Amino acid sequence: NFCRDNHCIPFPEEEIIKTQSFIGTKADCVYERLLDLSGGFRKAIQKFDGEFPVAHLRFKMAVLGPNRRGQTSPPQNYIIDITLNNNTSTSGVNFRPHLMTAKTLIHEVIHAEIFRKMLSLSNSNGNIDVSKLNDMLLKGDYPGMLDYYVRFGVNGFSASTNGTTL
Repeated sequence: NFCRDNHCIPFPEEEIIKTQSFIGTKADCVYERLLDLSGGFRKAIQKFDGEFPVAHLRFKMAVLGPNRRGQTSPPQNYIIDITLNNNTSTSGVNFRPHLMTAKTLIHEVIHAEIFRKMLSLSNSNGNIDVSKLNDMLLKGDYPGMLDYYVRFGVNGFSASTNGTTL
Protein backbone atom coordinates (compact mmCIF):
# COMPACT_ATOMS: atom_id res chain seq x y z
CA ASN A 1 0.00 0.00 0.00
CA PHE A 2 1.10 3.53 -0.73
CA CYS A 3 -0.14 6.36 1.43
CA ARG A 4 -0.86 9.65 -0.28
CA ASP A 5 -2.93 12.57 0.95
CA ASN A 6 -3.78 10.62 4.15
CA HIS A 7 -5.21 7.70 2.14
CA CYS A 8 -3.65 4.27 1.85
CA ILE A 9 -4.15 2.84 -1.61
CA PRO A 10 -3.15 -0.67 -2.70
CA PHE A 11 -0.79 -0.60 -5.69
CA PRO A 12 1.35 -3.24 -7.32
CA GLU A 13 4.94 -3.23 -6.11
CA GLU A 14 6.32 -1.76 -9.31
CA GLU A 15 5.50 1.75 -10.41
CA ILE A 16 5.59 0.84 -14.10
CA ILE A 17 2.82 -1.62 -14.74
CA LYS A 18 2.37 -3.81 -17.80
CA THR A 19 -1.10 -5.25 -18.14
CA GLN A 20 -1.70 -8.76 -19.44
CA SER A 21 -2.86 -7.21 -22.71
CA PHE A 22 0.60 -5.61 -23.13
CA ILE A 23 2.94 -8.36 -21.90
CA GLY A 24 4.52 -10.38 -24.69
CA THR A 25 3.28 -8.16 -27.53
CA LYS A 26 5.31 -6.47 -30.23
CA ALA A 27 4.82 -3.22 -28.28
CA ASP A 28 6.31 -4.84 -25.16
CA CYS A 29 9.30 -6.02 -27.18
CA VAL A 30 9.84 -2.53 -28.59
CA TYR A 31 9.44 -1.01 -25.10
CA GLU A 32 12.12 -3.31 -23.66
CA ARG A 33 14.42 -2.57 -26.59
CA LEU A 34 13.99 1.17 -26.02
CA LEU A 35 14.96 0.71 -22.38
CA ASP A 36 18.09 -1.19 -23.45
CA LEU A 37 19.16 1.25 -26.16
CA SER A 38 18.05 4.71 -25.20
CA GLY A 39 19.41 6.58 -22.21
CA GLY A 40 16.87 9.38 -22.77
CA PHE A 41 13.92 6.99 -22.84
CA ARG A 42 15.18 5.21 -19.72
CA LYS A 43 15.51 8.57 -17.91
CA ALA A 44 11.96 9.54 -18.87
CA ILE A 45 10.61 6.20 -17.66
CA GLN A 46 12.58 6.35 -14.40
CA LYS A 47 10.59 9.40 -13.32
CA PHE A 48 7.71 6.96 -12.78
CA ASP A 49 9.93 4.37 -11.10
CA GLY A 50 11.60 6.29 -8.28
CA GLU A 51 11.34 5.71 -4.56
CA PHE A 52 8.51 8.26 -4.30
CA PRO A 53 7.03 8.73 -7.77
CA VAL A 54 4.30 11.29 -8.33
CA ALA A 55 2.38 8.82 -10.49
CA HIS A 56 2.52 5.28 -11.76
CA LEU A 57 2.65 4.39 -15.44
CA ARG A 58 0.56 1.55 -16.86
CA PHE A 59 0.94 0.16 -20.38
CA LYS A 60 -1.91 -1.64 -22.09
CA MET A 61 -3.31 -2.56 -25.48
CA ALA A 62 -6.84 -1.88 -26.74
CA VAL A 63 -8.77 -1.21 -29.91
CA LEU A 64 -8.55 2.56 -30.41
CA GLY A 65 -10.10 2.82 -33.85
CA PRO A 66 -8.66 2.99 -37.34
CA ASN A 67 -6.76 6.29 -37.05
CA ARG A 68 -5.31 6.40 -33.53
CA ARG A 69 -1.96 4.77 -32.79
CA GLY A 70 -1.90 5.39 -29.06
CA GLN A 71 -3.29 7.55 -26.29
CA THR A 72 -2.30 8.67 -22.83
CA SER A 73 -5.02 9.23 -20.26
CA PRO A 74 -4.87 11.80 -17.45
CA PRO A 75 -4.03 10.23 -14.09
CA GLN A 76 -6.75 8.55 -12.08
CA ASN A 77 -5.78 7.44 -8.58
CA TYR A 78 -2.12 8.19 -9.39
CA ILE A 79 -2.08 5.92 -12.47
CA ILE A 80 -1.42 7.26 -15.96
CA ASP A 81 -2.45 4.82 -18.70
CA ILE A 82 -0.65 4.57 -22.01
CA THR A 83 -2.76 2.54 -24.41
CA LEU A 84 -1.47 1.38 -27.78
CA ASN A 85 -3.79 0.39 -30.60
CA ASN A 86 -4.03 -3.34 -31.26
CA ASN A 87 -6.71 -3.29 -33.93
CA THR A 88 -6.29 -4.69 -37.44
CA SER A 89 -5.99 -1.35 -39.23
CA THR A 90 -2.73 0.24 -40.33
CA SER A 91 -2.77 2.08 -36.98
CA GLY A 92 -2.52 -1.19 -35.04
CA VAL A 93 0.86 -2.11 -33.55
CA ASN A 94 1.10 -5.38 -35.47
CA PHE A 95 0.63 -3.60 -38.80
CA ARG A 96 3.30 -0.94 -38.26
CA PRO A 97 7.10 -1.13 -38.42
CA HIS A 98 8.98 -1.48 -35.12
CA LEU A 99 10.42 2.01 -35.54
CA MET A 100 6.95 3.55 -35.78
CA THR A 101 5.85 1.65 -32.66
CA ALA A 102 8.92 3.04 -30.88
CA LYS A 103 7.98 6.54 -32.02
CA THR A 104 4.46 6.09 -30.68
CA LEU A 105 5.74 4.81 -27.32
CA ILE A 106 8.13 7.74 -26.97
CA HIS A 107 5.40 10.20 -27.98
CA GLU A 108 2.97 8.80 -25.41
CA VAL A 109 5.62 8.77 -22.66
CA ILE A 110 6.13 12.49 -23.32
CA HIS A 111 2.38 13.02 -22.75
CA ALA A 112 2.60 10.92 -19.57
CA GLU A 113 5.47 13.08 -18.32
CA ILE A 114 3.39 16.22 -18.92
CA PHE A 115 0.52 14.69 -16.94
CA ARG A 116 2.98 13.66 -14.20
CA LYS A 117 4.19 17.25 -13.90
CA MET A 118 0.64 18.59 -13.89
CA LEU A 119 -0.29 16.12 -11.15
CA SER A 120 2.70 17.23 -9.08
CA LEU A 121 1.35 20.79 -9.26
CA SER A 122 -2.32 20.13 -8.58
CA ASN A 123 -2.92 16.76 -7.00
CA SER A 124 -6.44 15.97 -5.87
CA ASN A 125 -6.40 12.40 -4.51
CA GLY A 126 -4.40 11.14 -7.48
CA ASN A 127 -6.27 13.16 -10.10
CA ILE A 128 -5.41 16.49 -11.70
CA ASP A 129 -7.34 19.39 -10.20
CA VAL A 130 -8.01 21.46 -13.32
CA SER A 131 -9.48 24.39 -11.38
CA LYS A 132 -6.26 24.71 -9.38
CA LEU A 133 -4.24 24.65 -12.60
CA ASN A 134 -6.55 27.29 -14.07
CA ASP A 135 -5.94 29.47 -11.01
CA MET A 136 -2.19 29.02 -11.50
CA LEU A 137 -2.58 29.92 -15.16
CA LEU A 138 -4.50 33.09 -14.30
CA LYS A 139 -1.78 34.08 -11.82
CA GLY A 140 0.97 33.32 -14.33
CA ASP A 141 2.43 30.63 -12.08
CA TYR A 142 2.72 27.79 -14.59
CA PRO A 143 1.19 28.80 -17.91
CA GLY A 144 3.09 26.71 -20.44
CA MET A 145 1.79 23.19 -20.11
CA LEU A 146 -1.77 23.92 -19.08
CA ASP A 147 -2.12 26.53 -21.82
CA TYR A 148 -1.00 23.98 -24.41
CA TYR A 149 -3.42 21.35 -23.17
CA VAL A 150 -6.36 23.75 -22.92
CA ARG A 151 -5.69 25.50 -26.24
CA PHE A 152 -5.36 22.32 -28.27
CA GLY A 153 -7.83 20.16 -26.34
CA VAL A 154 -5.27 17.43 -25.76
CA ASN A 155 -6.56 14.24 -24.09
CA GLY A 156 -9.86 15.67 -22.92
CA PHE A 157 -8.55 18.98 -21.62
CA SER A 158 -10.41 21.97 -23.00
CA ALA A 159 -11.83 25.24 -21.85
CA SER A 160 -15.04 23.38 -21.02
CA THR A 161 -13.25 21.36 -18.32
CA ASN A 162 -12.69 24.55 -16.34
CA GLY A 163 -13.41 23.95 -12.67
CA THR A 164 -13.45 20.17 -12.81
CA THR A 165 -11.14 17.47 -11.60
CA LEU A 166 -9.97 14.94 -14.15
